[in-house]
Amino acid sequence: MKLRLDGAQSALLMASLFALHLWEFESDAAREMVPRNSNDEIARLYQGVSVRWRSCLVSKGIWQSKTGRWTRELIAKRALITCEFELSRMQAQLAVIALDTVAEEFRNNWGELCAVLPGALDWYQLNIDDVGLLARSIERAGNGDT
Repeated sequence: MKLRLDGAQSALLMASLFALHLWEFESDAAREMVPRNSNDEIARLYQGVSVRWRSCLVSKGIWQSKTGRWTRELIAKRALITCEFELSRMQAQLAVIALDTVAEEFRNNWGELCAVLPGALDWYQLNIDDVGLLARSIERAGNGDT
């Protein structure tokens, strides 16, 4: 399936996949949501989405700022782009799991999510509700309900 996301959604997906791939979830409920025996698939999905996201940013000239650091101006430009991702049905399901797991882990502390996951998510004008909204959007797209 083809998934078209704006820059903020793309950054949120990247951060959530990063978490599913590498984060040691602390809440019992979030830990139980992490699929067992899917480490290779999660790693491939994370790497594939990462490469595609970086490619989108490089093509628009907004991979890095002139100083090499993230700035609010750079993130504002990133938020405005659209990036297309090609996901299999299983990858879409893993993306939804990543988002739902992150929503569960950080449901009471958006600030912590922004502090520990990469991507300067707090500068994208996102909030914890956006995590669930993106998960449901990907879920509908994966079911052909776009």
